[in-house]
Parts: sequence; C-alpha cells; structure tokens
Amino acid sequence: MEILRAETKSPAALNVLIQKAGIEELENIHQVMTEAAKALANHTLYICDSLAYVKQLLQTSGFAVTARTQEGQIVAVLLFRYPGQAEDNLGWDIGLLPRQIAQVAHIESVAVLPEYWGRGLMKQMLIYGEEWIDTG
Repeated sequence: MEILRAETKSPAALNVLIQKAGIEELENIHQVMTEAAKALANHTLYICDSLAYVKQLLQTSGFAVTARTQEGQIVAVLLFRYPGQAEDNLGWDIGLLPRQIAQVAHIESVAVLPEYWGRGLMKQMLIYGEEWIDTG
C-alpha cells in the first residue's frame, strides 16, 4: 500500500508520513506510548501496554500504523488487533455471524506525543489502517 502523506491544516501544520510499521519498530512504538501516557495530567485516561504485550500483538494478532516526521521519528502510533474467535471480539456484541467474526479488527491502543496533539494524526492513522485492512 502507498504511504499516505498527511498534511494538517492546524496552526502548527505538520507534514508526516503515515505507514504500517513492523516488529523492528517495537522499541520506538512503545516509547511513544510511554511518553504519551506520562504526559497526561490524569493517568487513568490511558494505560500504556507493556512492551511484552505490544510485541505479542505485533507478532501474532495485529499491526501498527505510525506517523513519522520527515526525519523518520515516530510521533504517533495506532495499534490494531484481530481478536478472531476471542470472547472480547466486539463482533459478538453486535450479532455478527461466526463467519464474519474473523473479519473484525479492534483499535487496541493509540498514542501521540504531546507536542503533536491536536494535529489530526489519529484520524489520518485510522484512515490508513482501515484502508490497509480492506486491501492489505
């Protein structure tokens, strides 16, 4: 899939690359999650997943979409998970048929470095992730 270039129209406009990231980016992905969690005034709003959990997700049941600066720094991450037949698959809650359950993807976590908040990165990563799921 083509890399999406997101150009926001906020006062602090930012040109970033939105793309899928692999396990080789695990440490950088988790660092963004950790820094975003620390920056919140209310630490109950976002609980950072453990490094081990993120590694397991990327290796077995999901993928990451990242926003990167032109210099390559990851500044935001969105984790998707395919829950499969798991009990927590939200498809069960809306009455999907068993054959449809395998097509469900969840947003597992999203984090943006504080200096990039309010620039539309979550939306751009979501659009990219949905397109990747549809065409992947």
